[in-house]
Amino acid sequence: MIAALGLALAGCSGFEPRQLDSEDIVNAEGHVIGHKHTFLDERTGLESSRVDLYIPLRDPSGNLVAYEEPAAKGGSIIRDLNGRVIGTRWDDARGKGNNPGSRGVGIVYPSRDSAAGSSKPQ
Repeated sequence: MIAALGLALAGCSGFEPRQLDSEDIVNAEGHVIGHKHTFLDERTGLESSRVDLYIPLRDPSGNLVAYEEPAAKGGSIIRDLNGRVIGTRWDDARGKGNNPGSRGVGIVYPSRDSAAGSSKPQ
């Protein structure tokens, strides 16, 4: 009985497929709007793909300014139109009681060009 249970648990153990490739998904405007991962199940030799699309972020005027990649652990990664990481967003449950529509705290990193430009004397 114990041996059968052990074999059953061993057969149900999690197996992590090996990632073979990752490539950006680019739309007609040249914006990186997601990525595609290709995996290999080494037990069966089966290749599979997973496509992750980003969420468009717009400024108050409606202009597209960035994309948000949902991430694990209650947050997301903010990417510019070229797919480069420019910030992060964390879901903060403490403010949900006062502001249930809040998407959390977003932090955008200044680019090196803008950071260098802001330190120049006027």
